[in-house]
Amino acid sequence: MRLPAELAQIAVHYYIDGMTHNEIAEVLGCSRRRIGTLLESLPGHAQEIR
Repeated sequence: MRLPAELAQIAVHYYIDGMTHNEIAEVLGCSRRRIGTLLESLPGHAQEIR
């Protein structure tokens, strides 16, 4: 099982590139709130992958 592509992209921008929620939202053309919501869902997705 893999992370959804959008979530993986957001995780890379946030954790690897060190971008803020606002910066990621601007690059991807979505709201800052959506970025935060998706990042909050990351631990649940990581559990499913294990």
